Amino acid sequence: MEFGDDLHEEGYLEKQGKLKFSWKKYWFVLRRDKLHYYKDPQNRNDAHAGLIDVCRAQSVRRCFQVHHGHAFEIVTKNRMHLLSADTAKACDVWVKKLQQAMQYERRNSVRLSHAHLEPQPS
Repeated sequence: MEFGDDLHEEGYLEKQGKLKFSWKKYWFVLRRDKLHYYKDPQNRNDAHAGLIDVCRAQSVRRCFQVHHGHAFEIVTKNRMHLLSADTAKACDVWVKKLQQAMQYERRNSVRLSHAHLEPQPS
């Protein structure tokens, strides 16, 4: 099994809006280093409501100063995404998976860059 094959998680989380700062519930799906979110888990074939490119995140961590459920943040170069899980356990699972996803592309690119250094069979 390749690194990243186990990087899959899905479930409801709340997300704080960018402009109004209100909280909305979405169905989130982590696939390797991409976090997609949908308004309805039944209509995942429709366009997603949003996408967070986790491999470009600078940090993922619990956010104890936010008093809304069990909050955590994904910080990227351009934005901070504030999310909240229903339970502390769910929050810990999401944070761990997202931290692993942050490393996915970095590990993949290192592996690929070293692949061209290996002797080729003649």
